[in-house]
Amino acid sequence: MVMFPQIILLNGTSSSGKTTLAKALQSSMPITYFHVCIDAFEEMMPSVKLSEPKGEPIGAALRVMSSCIATLAAEGHRIIVDHVLIEGEEPLDWVPNYLAAVAPYLSLNVKVFAPIEVLRAREAKRGDRRLGLAKWQSSRMHRLIDYDVEVNTAEHSPQHCASAIRNFIESWDGQTVRNLTSN
Repeated sequence: MVMFPQIILLNGTSSSGKTTLAKALQSSMPITYFHVCIDAFEEMMPSVKLSEPKGEPIGAALRVMSSCIATLAAEGHRIIVDHVLIEGEEPLDWVPNYLAAVAPYLSLNVKVFAPIEVLRAREAKRGDRRLGLAKWQSSRMHRLIDYDVEVNTAEHSPQHCASAIRNFIESWDGQTVRNLTSN
């Protein structure tokens, strides 16, 4: 029997392809998953954007996002989380807050990445991201989270990445580490 995780975290920089991958994964799963996206929480804020200097409104929005994910999971829903978990920058509680919120639930952590030059080209093409944001984020990510799966969205299509994640889930025993790594 397949052990489907309650929460699938897709963590990567801006323009790494998380949202497109989340939609491909959501449509490929045989059971229903909600898609919770950091961009939706950014859009809820009146004037502060995640691409602007860090501040309390962003920290508050991220704490609410983690609480919403935990609430959906507590209600029995399965969730694909599309997130940019920055480490070592204000607010410093992004990763610990998220990990504490999802600790009671079976979670699969997926590192979503692409080379900097690909991210830069995607930012320029999108036009809705500050150029250089992904480069700035890439040096502040993927240090504190233990990943079960890694996908390179520059080398593979969203459907291929979704298939790789689903294949992993279908052979997964449900054991995963959701703790901060020791430095």
